[in-house]
Amino acid sequence: KRFAQAVRSSGLVPGHELDRAMDIQRQAAERGRSLPLDRILLKFGLLKREQILGLWRALRYYLWRKEDKFYVKLALQSQLLSSKAAKTCLREQKQAYKHEDQLVRVNEIARQRGYIDAKGDKAVVAAMHKLRPVTLLPVAEEQAAESYERPSVGAAREDDGEDWKKEA
Repeated sequence: KRFAQAVRSSGLVPGHELDRAMDIQRQAAERGRSLPLDRILLKFGLLKREQILGLWRALRYYLWRKEDKFYVKLALQSQLLSSKAAKTCLREQKQAYKHEDQLVRVNEIARQRGYIDAKGDKAVVAAMHKLRPVTLLPVAEEQAAESYERPSVGAAREDDGEDWKKEA
């Protein structure tokens, strides 16, 4: 259902084509056969594989972002995270997705930056799980020890090869 909403709001597939694909999915379900909507759209050539992966990625970011804002709210209420640190973590998460196409959980950023300790992280995640189903898990010690650093916009990357020297 959410994937269909994401496809509709993206405008990548005309509404009547999406409705037709959803009808096919419904008919298959009536016959006891499960056909994922993304496969139907791919089979009919309405979306390319890269577009489908992009939509799933955007949907995951949306859902994670919603959960992560809930995490921040609980951490703030419990006074385990300062308001400034919360804003910094949310901003970094958004920038990582927007600029580097990386999905990073806000508690991972908070742990790596030292804004919250392992005990506090576990407590907030446990409280979230008691209140509603979520996918967020406490950050493992090994993961918290790794530093997450956004590369600067102009920084050369390994995969740039030697071309970056000519363009600089």
